[in-house]
Amino acid sequence: MVTEKILALKTYSNQIKSQGFSLIEILIVLALLAGLVAVASSQISFRKENLQSALRSMATLSREVKHQSKSRQTLFRIRFDLESTPQRYWIETSNQDSPKIETDEDSSDENEAQSSFQKDTTLLKKEKLLPENVIINSITTLSQDKSPNTSQEEKEAYIYYWPNGLNDSAVILVSTKSSADSLWSLVINPLTGRGELFKKEIKLEETLSP
Repeated sequence: MVTEKILALKTYSNQIKSQGFSLIEILIVLALLAGLVAVASSQISFRKENLQSALRSMATLSREVKHQSKSRQTLFRIRFDLESTPQRYWIETSNQDSPKIETDEDSSDENEAQSSFQKDTTLLKKEKLLPENVIINSITTLSQDKSPNTSQEEKEAYIYYWPNGLNDSAVILVSTKSSADSLWSLVINPLTGRGELFKKEIKLEETLSP
């Protein structure tokens, strides 16, 4: 009888221990899941901060380039390399008054106009690289000699700043590589050169006065 009771107590004790270990295992799993969620959240927050920081840098640069163009009475442009990885941009200047010679017959004239631009290190000492997780989807501009629907979605894009105090009206559409749904737009004002951020896709036509 005593032996049976001892065996029953041992069995009950083993059951309690077994249940205890199961609870600990569940807690460990929950802790691991919480850690993974925290890491994922921090990565998402980091990518968002990178994207916003990149856009703010472009907005600040646009305002500074506009000021330089007007004060130095020189044609400026921000040149974007959309094909490189990571993407990059830099500043160029030209002694011409127009970004390109108005001719469709002689391509050498256009090439000559393009080659007249030289890198300027006054505001950017070297090329600015975008964070690796940030990508420019498109740059849409409205220049003095372009139609409102001109969209630059190729290997290179330009935003021009003239000595008379005007600049391209532009929309830079940016997202993170891991989430194309999180689109941000940087809208460049043609009168002030200032950039305004929007957490959505903005069309250039929406920014133009009727």
